[in-house]
Amino acid sequence: DIEVMPAQKQLQGNATLTLTTSAPQHRLLIDLDHNFTVSAIDIDGVPLASGARRNADGRLVITLPHRVAAGARIVARI
Repeated sequence: DIEVMPAQKQLQGNATLTLTTSAPQHRLLIDLDHNFTVSAIDIDGVPLASGARRNADGRLVITLPHRVAAGARIVARI
């Protein structure tokens, strides 16, 4: 879901990503322009603290609340 607000020069929306890991993971890396502000992230329905994410240099880094095994499925809502 994306809402475009041209008068405010803003986009607002949600992205839900369903990911299957190929190797054990403790974080997710997602390409996202550094000009976008992320207000919240849920992993498997559990909200993450704001300190569990950062978006430097166009790469959103999400520290997972627990290590995820290879072959596991993660649902991230951003």
